[in-house]
Amino acid sequence: MNNIDKKAEWTLDKNIIKTVIRNVTGNAIKFTPEGGFIKIWSKTSENKLIICIEDNGKGIKPEVIPILFTLSSISTSGTKNEKGSGLGLLLCKELITIHQGNIFVESTPGVGSKFYCELPAIQA
Repeated sequence: MNNIDKKAEWTLDKNIIKTVIRNVTGNAIKFTPEGGFIKIWSKTSENKLIICIEDNGKGIKPEVIPILFTLSSISTSGTKNEKGSGLGLLLCKELITIHQGNIFVESTPGVGSKFYCELPAIQA
């Protein structure tokens, strides 16, 4: 499902933001079982554009969340034993930081995850 707000306008590097969305969405696919859902939506709030990639996949253990966007993060296998480098989310954090934004996650093991990218925005 894609619910991106088409009225929002912002000045961003399109390729960088596409890379972030592609990486986080790829992770959602990797960790969501067949028949699950992945939603991508956005909203504007307080001069920020908020993009969310939400899934009902495996979720993330609370003790992993503080290191998720660091070099200390450890790659885990997906629902079909897919492998990764563990560097994708660190790269996403750096790319969002270039835009003076923030990336963070809310997650519950066994329930799913919501990855949020907050970026400076201009309302149309």
